[in-house]
Amino acid sequence: MKEEYKMKNKSSFVQKSHFKIYDAIIPMFRLITTVILMVLMIHYRKTTLNWNFSFIVVYLIYGMILLAFPKLRILIVWKYPIIIGLCETLMLSYGLSITGGFDSILYFSYIFIIVFFGIVHKVINLFIVTIFIGACYFGIAIFDGGLTFYAMFRLLFLFALAIFIGLIYGKTNDYSAKLLEQDQLTGLYNRQYFFSVLEDYIKDTSKEKKQFLLFMIDVNDFKKINDTFGHLEGDKILCDVAYLLKQEIGTSGIVARYGGDEFVILIADKNSIDATPIKEQLQDTIKEFFSNRISLSIGYASFPMNGTDSQVLFQLADEEMYKEKIKHKTTS
Repeated sequence: MKEEYKMKNKSSFVQKSHFKIYDAIIPMFRLITTVILMVLMIHYRKTTLNWNFSFIVVYLIYGMILLAFPKLRILIVWKYPIIIGLCETLMLSYGLSITGGFDSILYFSYIFIIVFFGIVHKVINLFIVTIFIGACYFGIAIFDGGLTFYAMFRLLFLFALAIFIGLIYGKTNDYSAKLLEQDQLTGLYNRQYFFSVLEDYIKDTSKEKKQFLLFMIDVNDFKKINDTFGHLEGDKILCDVAYLLKQEIGTSGIVARYGGDEFVILIADKNSIDATPIKEQLQDTIKEFFSNRISLSIGYASFPMNGTDSQVLFQLADEEMYKEKIKHKTTS
């Protein structure tokens, strides 16, 4: 379940943090390209009422529609990047063929598409679009009388640019995604990422009529540990607890650091009857590892038995956890 949701929700860091900027650039690029096409067509005297003129009109209308309807733009550009990339390439390739062939100034529009896909979308999408661009440009060069050295150089430049951007931004996006998803101390998922996964999982689980468990976990007497042994020792204990929780849950769920000495766990396809043995197993593992010096207070809630809203589930699990903490304090 962990890998499934990681892949499902994984998207470019640039896409998330600069969405509005790039969303505005896309239609502006199309309109600028349309103006360049019109100027070039006038230069090559191809503005008569024929297929060429119809093409530029269609491309202009296409750009204006996407500019006027943001929801449609988001649906097409951000949800189906490969389709839009291939369509853009085909339209620009046709524009090249009627405005100078492989020598056309519109060649630089190919570069824009490659840069855009490299920064905003996944690396695999970048390479698919680049290969298609290369095939189109190769076809234009052959159609124009052969693959000259100049055309070959331009073609190789496109592939070199794609590889460069793919390597640079691929690593940058992976690193940035980790910064956004991971807790820097323990290496677990952070609270923000956990909430986003939980909301998605509630939607999917509701449709499929499945169940899951939400656990809230607190390290008992952690303030006393920090005061007695220092914060460095406290951090080490948190890392050990995080590692043990992750080992126990494995791939059956998601473990995250909620904040401070608190952790949260989401386990799929379990009902409330199964929660007690899981809870006891987690507590026993921690006690055994730390020779009974460290213990956990654990509360849990079951979806949909205890609620279908994330906030309700968290509140119930949190209340159960604090009951455990009070019980621990009265018996210790």
